[in-house]
Amino acid sequence: MNTGTIETPESLGGALGHARPVVLLIPSDADLQLIVRLSASGFAACAGLDVEQVDDLMTAVAESFHYMISQIHSADLVRIEFARTPSVSVSLYLDGAPRCHVGGYRGDAECVKYVLETLVDDVSVDVKDGSISRIALAKNASAL
Repeated sequence: MNTGTIETPESLGGALGHARPVVLLIPSDADLQLIVRLSASGFAACAGLDVEQVDDLMTAVAESFHYMISQIHSADLVRIEFARTPSVSVSLYLDGAPRCHVGGYRGDAECVKYVLETLVDDVSVDVKDGSISRIALAKNASAL
């Protein structure tokens, strides 16, 4: 009986050690948040984060996606870039055609930053024309 093997970042030769960023371009649709969560957790796991760190980063990325698409002034797409820099970094950008979200909220960048800082080690929030245009997250791991 073949038991198989599990590929770990080490057995892959550090595949994410100096790799180019992984980019996800996704429609601004709350129903697609599961794809965002799975992409974030998969990248973080391959980068060597432990289970708690993966969960923190996954939650921060999902919350960032939600903040960006729920604003009054948003865009029809969100570009998400995952990178291993020595830390694991994720940047979310509004992309595509502008859209107005009726019933959306006016992004409070300081509040968003404060919430995300409870989950990751570094947060940067950029505001353009009164809306959050970019959120950058970084998660350090003691074993990285």
